[in-house]
Amino acid sequence: MARRHSLDYEPVFSSQALEVFLSLSKARQRKLAKVAYALAAPPFREPDYHTKDSTGRLLSNVRVDGFIFTYWLDRSPMELRIVDLVEL
Repeated sequence: MARRHSLDYEPVFSSQALEVFLSLSKARQRKLAKVAYALAAPPFREPDYHTKDSTGRLLSNVRVDGFIFTYWLDRSPMELRIVDLVEL
């Protein structure tokens, strides 16, 4: 796994995103874990587009390696909350 630095965020998968992640082969899981850590270090890259969840929270969406990662930053615990993972 990627080395975590003090200013990096920790990627955290929701149960919905984790279900998609766990359905993949071990090789794909390793590749997507690296992508998740790359998104979290540093997490302030410009997303491909934004959406909002049911509470009005702004979500970032990034297309990487045949997947769309949907996430938001939880700044207090320094977590990148991956709420959805969609295979294209």
